[in-house]
Amino acid sequence: MSHAFDFSRWALLVARHWSENRKRYLLSLLAIAGLLTGLYSFIILATHRTIRPNIQSISYFFGLFLAGCLFASTTFDELSSAPRGIGYLLLPASHLEKFLCHVFYTVIVFFVSYTLIFYLVDIPMVHLSESVDLKWNSYANVKDDPFVHAHVMNIFSNKDEMKVVPIPLDLNTYFLTAYFIAQAAFILGSVYFSKYSFIKTTIWLFALYFFVFIYFGLILSRLAPENAVYESLSSWRLNAADGQSYVLLPGWADEVYYFTMKYVFTLVFLVIAYFRLREKEI
Repeated sequence: MSHAFDFSRWALLVARHWSENRKRYLLSLLAIAGLLTGLYSFIILATHRTIRPNIQSISYFFGLFLAGCLFASTTFDELSSAPRGIGYLLLPASHLEKFLCHVFYTVIVFFVSYTLIFYLVDIPMVHLSESVDLKWNSYANVKDDPFVHAHVMNIFSNKDEMKVVPIPLDLNTYFLTAYFIAQAAFILGSVYFSKYSFIKTTIWLFALYFFVFIYFGLILSRLAPENAVYESLSSWRLNAADGQSYVLLPGWADEVYYFTMKYVFTLVFLVIAYFRLREKEI
């Protein structure tokens, strides 16, 4: 049996965590389902139209970011008080097992549960909105706003379904990537901040975003040639009287950037949280 990680011991820890917190988790999922139902009901009553895929995507990600980050900020709330913190530290399990148990519920179980709840509400409500749209068009004799058939949004890809921007970006993939980075940051914040973790982590993230905005918006833009437009981290578009030209870095630069955004930041935040948790004092 390994002192750092033993699957049987970890499985018992996961089962114990569920038995202690299942009522809170189930009530939270019911609350999310109720809020989504209320939101969709309001949209249907206000518009009398079929709920479009872009509205579904906005509803999904707004709830995912808000609920997911709030939940992540309470990942290690046992450490916010001495009695609960001592009980957490005295559990007969390694730091790695306790950390992975909390991350399992916060990251994996929450994401799967939220997505399931969303579609359990989204699918019937979208088809209900289609019926309302059809009846409203027949009743009001609407001609300038044609009837739209119901289409359930695929939250894992919207490249061919939702054209929010005039370039072929799969925005849902970017939103999911940003969500897991943000959630990992809030897990880290729950370790660093014993009180008001959500508020303090939000402030730090906004400060980090502001720094990145200043760096790319002011510093890099001044290094670009005149009449150049920033395209990505590795490309600039030059607008000239005789046409347009591009300044491109090697293709691997973009690949490294997107790989870092998708995987490295999330892993770095979680690794820092783990080592900080090992050094945590009550």
